[in-house]
Amino acid sequence: MKFLKTVGIILLILLLLFLALSFIMPKEYTVSKSRTIDAPRSLVFGKVNDLSQNAAWNYWAVMDTTMKVTVGKPSIGKGGNYSWTSEKMGSGTYTTTDLVHGDQIDLKMEFESFPPGTGTWTFEDADKGTEVNWSFNGSSKWPMNVFNFIGKSALGKSFKNGLEMLDKSCQSDMSKALKKYDIKSVEFPYTSFLAKKGKVEFAEIEKFYQNNLRSIYSELLDRRMDPVGQPCALFFTWDEAHTMTDMAAGIPIDQSIDVDGFDNINIENTEAFMIEYYGDPAMTIDAHMAMDYHLYKEGLDPSDLVVEEYVTDPTEFPGEPNKWLTKIYYQK
Repeated sequence: MKFLKTVGIILLILLLLFLALSFIMPKEYTVSKSRTIDAPRSLVFGKVNDLSQNAAWNYWAVMDTTMKVTVGKPSIGKGGNYSWTSEKMGSGTYTTTDLVHGDQIDLKMEFESFPPGTGTWTFEDADKGTEVNWSFNGSSKWPMNVFNFIGKSALGKSFKNGLEMLDKSCQSDMSKALKKYDIKSVEFPYTSFLAKKGKVEFAEIEKFYQNNLRSIYSELLDRRMDPVGQPCALFFTWDEAHTMTDMAAGIPIDQSIDVDGFDNINIENTEAFMIEYYGDPAMTIDAHMAMDYHLYKEGLDPSDLVVEEYVTDPTEFPGEPNKWLTKIYYQK
């Protein structure tokens, strides 16, 4: 009887201590982890912004083999989301609530058994790549806030391991891309273009190019001038935040001419990096990413001028895109 009484007193003391701590300890908590990743900011940001690539940093899915992740629509940018179900961790959703392209991503996470929380990814240039910070602000209901320190520790470990996964994924992507393409240093072959310039939405690039190319060819035909190269798309800016580019559709010519309604683009003799890309000209993104990684590895700034020269007319080899050559130049 005395033993039971002693146990009861101890349990009562523990209960009172637990309740006291629950009133003292905060209900809110913050977790933050950082890592410097030796990769360009565009690559690192893109992997976090595109939630279809969440496997690159989602340590929870690695740790919990019962977890099933479903990527929603959209998967990129504000409103991008994915959901999960798990026998061990329950279900929930991750949503991108806002972003500053290339700099910051704000997020919200909702859980089946816990209050929702908010977090932020930040991306900054560093001496050896990109400084990435992943933070989360959460809360627990009373009296479970007593265990916040355990949750913070587990979450911090997940963030740390997730950032390590992100680093390895970026290194793998760069290595594969640089092995896939032979990047050459060449003299840029043209100094003059008869062109049509414009500010164009990404989705309208092909339409802008095709529509203006016809009028340029027609003007050259009227003047009995022969092109000195194949038709080109020239890109002067590339604004992913607003999905806009300052570009031109142009045809290389051997001398500068002034024509009403057209733009005359002159380029000084210059060196360039060049990739010979075989495939659908609308699918050159991998080659451009490889060039970006090359510039990063060489410690060079992004090019002020990017030119795609469409060497092969697809009608010559219909249905055989492996024979369609596009030369991609990045001015040094």
